[in-house]
Amino acid sequence: MPNEPYFPVYRAARGLRGAGVAVAAPVMLLGYLSLAGAPGTVLLTWTVIVLVLFPLLFVALRRSRTVTHPEHIEIRQPFGTRRIPWREIRAIEITGSRATGRYVLVREGSGRRRGLPHVNSRALGDSLDAEVRRLYALWEWLR
Repeated sequence: MPNEPYFPVYRAARGLRGAGVAVAAPVMLLGYLSLAGAPGTVLLTWTVIVLVLFPLLFVALRRSRTVTHPEHIEIRQPFGTRRIPWREIRAIEITGSRATGRYVLVREGSGRRRGLPHVNSRALGDSLDAEVRRLYALWEWLR
């Protein structure tokens, strides 16, 4: 139906830019340490970092997103989720600059400002302003 709103989801891009370097550097350091004769505790520590912490970090970062619903906006962080009803949002703001990056915040009724994951100029590029207009229209319609 043309009058029904679209509820966008903002999440991390599917590409793994930089992930190869992020994983390769500790693996290369582990290889160097083993060749240099580092103690077993150091090697074990780096092995744990590479095999346990990196996958956990990857999953945690992939979990973060902003999801819009008819009743609320949902902010998913790596270790928790916050749902803010549309009627409790007092403002939707863009902060930052073109030089440092712009990102979007919602101001709750209590005055607390919360950032929206992946609703920023880095993730959305030139379409940030259009997406903020879309969020603002949803907020106006649903509050």
